[in-house]
Amino acid sequence: MWGKVIFLLVIGVAGSSAILLDLVAKLLVSTDVNLIKFYYFPTPSQKIEIKYGDVNSLTSSGLLNGITTTVLIDGFLSSSETPMPVTLRNSLLSENVQNNIQRNIIVVDWSSLSGGKSLITDWSAPLALAMYPLVLLNVVPAGQRVAEFLEFLRVNKGIDQSQVHIIGHSLGAHVAGKAGSQRPTSRLTGLDPAGPVYYLSLSSSDMIYKGNGIFVDLYHTSRGMMGDSRTGTGDIDVYVNGGTTQPGCTSFEVVPGYCAHTYSWLVYNASIGRNDLYACPCSTTNPLLAPTCFCQTNCNDASCSGAIAIGAKASVASRGEFHSTITESFKLCSRGVGCLKNGFEQLEAWRIAEGATFLKGRKIQIVTLVRHPFVKVASDGSYTGVCFEFMNAIRDKYNFSMQIFLPYDGNWGAQTENGSWNGMVGQVLRGEADVGVAGFSVTLQRSQVIAFSSSYYQEETAILIPPPREGGPKLTILIRPLSDVVWACLLITVLVLAPTFYLMHVASLYISRSKKEKKSFIEMIAELLHFMIGSLVQESVVSPVNKTSRFLIMLWWFLTLNLANIYVAYLVSYLSAPKLTNVVDSLEDLVKQNKIRWTFRQNTAHQSLFKSDTSAGVYKSVGDGVSIDELVMSDEQGIVKVLSGKFAFIKEKSFLDVALGQDFRATKGLCRMTVAKNTFFKVETALILPKTSKFLDLINTEITRAVTTGLLEKWKSLHWEQLLWCVDAVNYIPTTLPPTRKLELSDLSGAWFLLGCGAFFSIADFLIELCYSRIQRRGRELPDINYVE
Repeated sequence: MWGKVIFLLVIGVAGSSAILLDLVAKLLVSTDVNLIKFYYFPTPSQKIEIKYGDVNSLTSSGLLNGITTTVLIDGFLSSSETPMPVTLRNSLLSENVQNNIQRNIIVVDWSSLSGGKSLITDWSAPLALAMYPLVLLNVVPAGQRVAEFLEFLRVNKGIDQSQVHIIGHSLGAHVAGKAGSQRPTSRLTGLDPAGPVYYLSLSSSDMIYKGNGIFVDLYHTSRGMMGDSRTGTGDIDVYVNGGTTQPGCTSFEVVPGYCAHTYSWLVYNASIGRNDLYACPCSTTNPLLAPTCFCQTNCNDASCSGAIAIGAKASVASRGEFHSTITESFKLCSRGVGCLKNGFEQLEAWRIAEGATFLKGRKIQIVTLVRHPFVKVASDGSYTGVCFEFMNAIRDKYNFSMQIFLPYDGNWGAQTENGSWNGMVGQVLRGEADVGVAGFSVTLQRSQVIAFSSSYYQEETAILIPPPREGGPKLTILIRPLSDVVWACLLITVLVLAPTFYLMHVASLYISRSKKEKKSFIEMIAELLHFMIGSLVQESVVSPVNKTSRFLIMLWWFLTLNLANIYVAYLVSYLSAPKLTNVVDSLEDLVKQNKIRWTFRQNTAHQSLFKSDTSAGVYKSVGDGVSIDELVMSDEQGIVKVLSGKFAFIKEKSFLDVALGQDFRATKGLCRMTVAKNTFFKVETALILPKTSKFLDLINTEITRAVTTGLLEKWKSLHWEQLLWCVDAVNYIPTTLPPTRKLELSDLSGAWFLLGCGAFFSIADFLIELCYSRIQRRGRELPDINYVE
């Protein structure tokens, strides 16, 4: 009986776990083909998304027409950054440079549908097994979207299907096959197409199969396990080492066949940079025999009869089934790039060599704008600054000359209403300049049309404002030495001690009952308050209470003596060196106040930031709060507006530091401006080049070298403003006034005000007493006040 119970419990737990895994898997695997992304790689470091249906993204991508376009698609749990697409795209780009080949490389990222977004990387994980059937259902719609994308390229870029080569691995091979069945391409390459689960119930149009492309070449490395076990499915079928086990793979794998499955794209990758991979015709293809494909002697070279080149060098005229013996055990480098002759490091070296060859003896067209400390003009008229320290260094190293000019419209570069770009960005985009040398903010909008170099500085935006002002009206200066809490505690102390003194007076043994009754409660409290307030202002008064409270009176006098001295000291400091406060300290403060307006420069990243923001945040408030007429066309105009005392100027902090220093020296030590405390909008700063630039990688390498060797810090020390004036660089404490000053009449306005109030209340009290005395019966005497010494 108990055995049956335990058995049923185990079955129930297993069933619940399976249901849970299925639910989680459905959350991790989407069916929305709109989540499929297409990335164009002109270089290993440039990843440009071409959005399906978005002609602007296609136009700005720099994708070339009239040349071969290679499309890479990985399989289950893949993304654009899994080892297969990373390795193959870098090797193909390497071959482009080495052999001067023009070829577009596009990677299909269907990770939302392949399970690649789930961060599951182990096929043996139960969750991965639960996800696999869902991913299988996504292969056909993914292939249809790839076909639609290729048609989009044909219509809008003129890229003909006869120029498209799709390379797919595992399930990615079947995605390629489905795309080919919809839009036949020049070549479909399947790297160990997935099977056998996938193809059991599907037609040939839903998988990779001969006829779905003009030429279909398949490479089998894990037949019957993770790979397709069928024969004769391609125009050529190459069975590498028999198509089952591969060198370097063991029989004790967590996921049987995974190592051999991967071997397929490693072999293809090797063929990109080599000319010694061949296959020989099979002598038999009996699927009952193992290995399936036998071949003649020396089937891995060109000496056998009917040998063909395989992989990247395969001929589209080849047909049949072939065997290739390859003894190398390919490994993956730490970066996910195949450890072959043409890995990433060599690709980078070739790109740098290409850039050096292009630059040698050439006159480079450079567009720039003077903007300290990045670009400055020396006394002899030559350009200097941090950016030109760098350009001069690589000019001397790579032996080229420079022709430097300013932008025709004086702008950095922004997109106009008709979609074109003005300023330096526009000139680089149109090929009028080879490089833009200045402190360009790296923005998404700009990156869609031009290429940014590696960043050499992280720039912050700050707010230049009029000089700080004294905080609060001078009328209240007499109460500022003490905080509100101190004033409140002092008032409470007086109000509590006065009744305490009265109670002690009433209970005293030193005064007779008759004398106690001569004074009313109100009269006694009034006298006590007069005594306590008089003590605070150091007035000589006689205590109206008896000896019983002498100890408490002594403590009160001690408190008032210390408090008065402290108050006087603080009051002197407030009058001689008043506390100054900025008009605003942050962007949030700026939009909330109404004392000053604000401005920023037209056709810059700041205009794009504030005027293009559609959210309800502070950036939109800044953009909505300034009219186009208030924007400035130059930095100098912005500074003039700040000096008027009516505007704040939003600008990169490095420039504002320079502006403060220059103004301080020009006015011989007068601080007429300061910088708000809080900065915002941190962006990387870089040079700009065309997306097709031949020396972009060289520029990036030299920037990295300048940063790591300390050269950049040396150049910054030569041209950066050492901020010692007008604002404390650590605490942002303004220092626009000398430490002491003469006392002004306005500083005493609070005292005059209190004196006036006192005179008013004294006259009022006198008039009230006068009226009261006349009302009383003639001859009545006012009560005497008995004082106790």
